[in-house]
Amino acid sequence: MNNVANLNLSFHALFTTLACSLFFIVLIKSKDDELEQQALNNALKNSIVFTFVLIIGYTFYQLIIGNSSIKIHTILLFIDCISILTVLAYHLELKGIYFSFKDFQERTAKVLNVILIVPVAIGSISLMLNLFRRFIKINVPDYLGSSQGIIRYDELLLYSGVILLATLTPLMPKIKKMSKDEYKERQIKIDKIFKKMYMVYGAFFIVLILYIIYRAVNL
Repeated sequence: MNNVANLNLSFHALFTTLACSLFFIVLIKSKDDELEQQALNNALKNSIVFTFVLIIGYTFYQLIIGNSSIKIHTILLFIDCISILTVLAYHLELKGIYFSFKDFQERTAKVLNVILIVPVAIGSISLMLNLFRRFIKINVPDYLGSSQGIIRYDELLLYSGVILLATLTPLMPKIKKMSKDEYKERQIKIDKIFKKMYMVYGAFFIVLILYIIYRAVNL
C-alpha cells in the first residue's frame, strides 16, 4: 500500500512540476502589447481569488472537524489549481473569453451588507453567551459549539464574515458625481451605516480577543 501511495505522490509531483513550468513560462515571458499584459493580470487575479477561496474553505473545514494535519497531495493540488487556472484563463482571455468582477448595484450592495452583518452578529452573540456561561455559570444552550472541532461554529461565522467583507468591499458601487447637498446627504447616510458596522465589528473583535484569552488560559 505504501508503494502505491508513494507512486501516486511521485506522479502528482511530476504533474505539478509540469503545471508550474507552464505557469512560470507564461508569467515571466515578455509581453509584446498591453492586451497580453492585461490578460495576464486578470488571469492572475481570478486564479488567486479562486484558489484562496478553496484554501480558506478547506482550512476551515479541517478545523471544524478537528484535523490539524495537512497532506502533501493537498498542497500540490492548490499549486496545480493556481498554475493551471492562470495559464488557462490567460489564453482564453487572449481569444476573447474572460471572467471579470463587476461592481454591485446599490440595492445588491445593501442586501450583501445585511447578509454580512447577520452571521457576524450571530457569531458575536453566541461567543458572548459562551463566555458568560463559562465565567458566570449561566445555563445557556450552546447551539454553535463544536465538540470535536478546533474552532467553534460561531468562530467560523465570524471569520467568514470578515473575509467576505474584505472580498466584497472593492466591488461595492462607486460614488457618482453629485451636488454638494446630495454629497452631504449621502455622506450622512454612509456615516450612519459605517457606525453600525464599526459597532458590530468592534463587538466582534472584543469578543474574539476575550475568547482567545480564555482558551489560552484554559489550555
